[in-house]
Amino acid sequence: METGHIISKDGSRIGYKKTGTGDALIIVHGGGRMAGDYERLAMALADMYTVYTYDRRGRGDSDAITEDHCIERECDDLISLIKATGAEKVFGHSMGAIIALEASCRVYINNIALYEPPVQINNSVPTGFMDSFNRAVHNKQYERAMAISLKGLQMHEAARLPVWLLVIIIKLMRAWKPGKGKDWKRRMAQTLPTMQTDMAVINTLNNSYGKYKKIRSLALLMGGSKSPAYLLQPLDLLKSLMPYARVQLFPGYYHVAPEEQYMEIADTLKQFFK
Repeated sequence: METGHIISKDGSRIGYKKTGTGDALIIVHGGGRMAGDYERLAMALADMYTVYTYDRRGRGDSDAITEDHCIERECDDLISLIKATGAEKVFGHSMGAIIALEASCRVYINNIALYEPPVQINNSVPTGFMDSFNRAVHNKQYERAMAISLKGLQMHEAARLPVWLLVIIIKLMRAWKPGKGKDWKRRMAQTLPTMQTDMAVINTLNNSYGKYKKIRSLALLMGGSKSPAYLLQPLDLLKSLMPYARVQLFPGYYHVAPEEQYMEIADTLKQFFK
């Protein structure tokens, strides 16, 4: 992968990774993630597209999140990359799907594919866990913070387990990757605090979904059948609002499908984008 950067509207530096040949396609990563988490998906798309995965603010080679951070900053970054690359295709996962939606209200994007955007409908996205999550992050208890968020967001069947057991499992998973300890800690120190910012942005968008009816992009709304209802409910809502949208549900998939079932997701994206 090649690396590079663009300068966003407010002068912030946004780093990206680039691979493949063909029409430009941008991947917008989800919350608690970085561009590198979508490397396998990008490589699976690289035979047909020039794929750009960029680090949202506060991560990787991109500038830090500022106190005035809001959805406008997120949209500015994506739109700046669209202008720099000429991309007409965007895939967004989770929070990245929200950013793609919001950017599509500001500029025309020909094709958007969205995997489970957490559209806030009457405060449907759970936030009650955030106080304990923030305390764990502040105390650098990263395994505990991960366990709390997994339990709070209910995005995987492992969320049925108690937090203390999830902490043990996460520690064991780390132990299976010797030599990765420092990298893991550095990554968690970067990505976990950004979840607070993402949740705050989602809350500011509560019940603001009516504006999405003006989106004229061809849109693929994707979801996994095993994901929680608050992530699946927005798919039908968006389909009813957006005139050129269709829904595709993947049986047996969870919220993390773009990272774990990346080949199947890539094949679906290729069919849609072409």
